[in-house]
Amino acid sequence: MSLENQEYHKLNKQPLSLVLAEFRFSEVRKMVEYVPDIQEALRKNYPAYDEGKSQSVRISPEGVAIDHQVSRWIFGSHDGSRVIVISENNLVFITTDYDRFKGYEDDCISAVELLLDVVKPQLLSRIGLRYNDVVYPTNERDGLSDYVIQELCIPTRV
Repeated sequence: MSLENQEYHKLNKQPLSLVLAEFRFSEVRKMVEYVPDIQEALRKNYPAYDEGKSQSVRISPEGVAIDHQVSRWIFGSHDGSRVIVISENNLVFITTDYDRFKGYEDDCISAVELLLDVVKPQLLSRIGLRYNDVVYPTNERDGLSDYVIQELCIPTRV
């Protein structure tokens, strides 16, 4: 039986508080010229728009150096639960409303297809997927060891 045919039961208390996928591509120095077309394509589902800068840092045997400032464009959903961040060499899709991978995968594919259609980067060099899990106790008196195997818990007393 394939996974597609199995019945899916959503967890009552989803442990994933944030899911992030990053798609790195060959640098596009003229990205700012594509932003209006990207924003137009995204504005129905991602109406919140912002732009900013972040710093690119280079770490080498000689030390840490600030390389240059990188422009980034941020497109957010109506409720703020989904965000697409685009810069000159990456697209990051972030959600705090993760149901299951299939829906998330579809959203990622749509964002990457938009990038490919509008910007046409010549190389996709890396894909990264990160999850942030949070386990909330159901009882105030519960400790971490009530939910996680003892070997993973850091002792609180020395």
